[in-house]
Amino acid sequence: MLVPCVAEVARRWARHLKGPVSILTDDQKPLTDERLGVLADALRVTQGATPSSRIKGIALPHLLRGSSEQHPSIQLADLFAGATASIAARHAGTSSPAADDLLQVVLPLVENESLLPYDSAETLAQAGVGGAG
Repeated sequence: MLVPCVAEVARRWARHLKGPVSILTDDQKPLTDERLGVLADALRVTQGATPSSRIKGIALPHLLRGSSEQHPSIQLADLFAGATASIAARHAGTSSPAADDLLQVVLPLVENESLLPYDSAETLAQAGVGGAG
């Protein structure tokens, strides 16, 4: 699941920035140098057999792995992931004082496009409001 996730993040940020994007991933076993190399090559070229299935390639100068001990940005991503999980638990109805404190910091960073289709950033802020029902 990590490989397609990295691809989607790279495409999303390239669209958002309207230009080149470099990606630094956390050091995970599935993200080998070989897999990242193949992924980077695939992301750089336009793919799809027909116009309706075509996915435009992106400018990707770097796709690298790193460790949180060497890269503070990975530490920040880990913190954000933990905060998001805590807020998701709060959203599902689990009491979480930590999530209440983090909500004002994390929520402005969440884009509706990154949420499940039945959710929104506004409902995420409401404790105990489930999305799928």
